Amino acid sequence: MVDAIFNALVFVLPFYGVILMFKKRFANEVTLDFDVRKIRLVFRDERGTIEREFQEIEKVNFGFYLTFVMKDARIMVKRPDNKKEIFQLLKSVFKVDRGIFPIN
Repeated sequence: MVDAIFNALVFVLPFYGVILMFKKRFANEVTLDFDVRKIRLVFRDERGTIEREFQEIEKVNFGFYLTFVMKDARIMVKRPDNKKEIFQLLKSVFKVDRGIFPIN
């Protein structure tokens, strides 16, 4: 019984910690407003909606997920189905690092 509790604390608890840590990084929705040059990130938790200026985004990583890199945060979003269109759109505004993954 003690071994089972110990194993749960050592192996399972860190797994949940990692999940909770990454869950905070994910936005549910991202809206780019090119007229006012702002990005709106929508979260399902207490943060609600966050707006940032385009100039606050240092770069966008275009990997398994879209990652908007800022000085104080890294916000991730699920990579969209229309990858080419989104890549061209983001490339016109931000520095985009596409990594090793093909865009097509």
